[in-house]
Amino acid sequence: MIVGILILFLLPLAVRAALYASEDRPASFRDADWSSVGMLLPADADRDARFLVFTGRTGRWKGIFAVHSWIVFKPENAASWSRYDVDDWDQPLRSNAWAPDGRWFGDTPRVLVDVRGPAAAALIPKVKAAIATYGYSHSGDYRIWPGPNCNTFTATVLRAVPELETTLPSNAVSKDFRAYPYVGLTDSGTGVEASLWGLLGIKLAWVEGVEINVLGLVAGIDLRHPAVKLPGFGRVGVDDGTAVAARAREMTGDPSEAGKSKHGDYDAREYPINETGHLDRSHPANAGRFGRSHQHKSPRTSGASRSDIRTKSAGLQ
Repeated sequence: MIVGILILFLLPLAVRAALYASEDRPASFRDADWSSVGMLLPADADRDARFLVFTGRTGRWKGIFAVHSWIVFKPENAASWSRYDVDDWDQPLRSNAWAPDGRWFGDTPRVLVDVRGPAAAALIPKVKAAIATYGYSHSGDYRIWPGPNCNTFTATVLRAVPELETTLPSNAVSKDFRAYPYVGLTDSGTGVEASLWGLLGIKLAWVEGVEINVLGLVAGIDLRHPAVKLPGFGRVGVDDGTAVAARAREMTGDPSEAGKSKHGDYDAREYPINETGHLDRSHPANAGRFGRSHQHKSPRTSGASRSDIRTKSAGLQ
């Protein structure tokens, strides 16, 4: 039994650590690239509502184990994007501290969820309500392990929109953290799980597959898109429908249409950042891109059915 646990959890982690050490990674927060990958147009260039979830490999030693995740959305006809993350600053819940499609510690993000149009418009009030009521948004609440951390926050928001039938990747450490033992439906609602504070647990579901959680590290099998789940690596197997974020101008296969959208010409501009890696709000190029504050509203009912909800990789590579 002990040998099996060592092989299943520690061996993949040791291999991942060796590979990570050989990669060219930024040594510090200040050395990392936090710039936009250029996937998202300025909010006023696309009238549709949109809701996205991004993940990116964390930095320094944490990058061996885990990814960071965040939420991005804009209502229909909104003039700015809204991005929400949790990190280990004094106030953990942060709004628009980085570009919505920004690299995370130099890592190009992956798009876990991308919903647009009426389906996104139906989700956004629920997302806002989940953010407004998140229980670990105050100074001192953040814990890198076993949680609550950034992935605890994103998982909490995703639980508020079960119609998406989605979940964070297995290497989103602390996604399963709860302040109490839990037995019930998985985050996707497609199976069952039992968990002790996110430190020990097991899941069996169509979306999550089979997951065994030991001290926040997850090993398992993806049944829907055949793959194994290994600590440090996450999924290793066939394509699961997520995609690496690409520049907006790569959305069309017609070279003559590069740099254009249905709204006409646009500039897939970068989002200037300051020396700490955060958005430089004093830079003219960032003026008006993000709202100064976000007013949360109660969820409203919607006629959107589950069949209206789709996670898409259009415009991604």
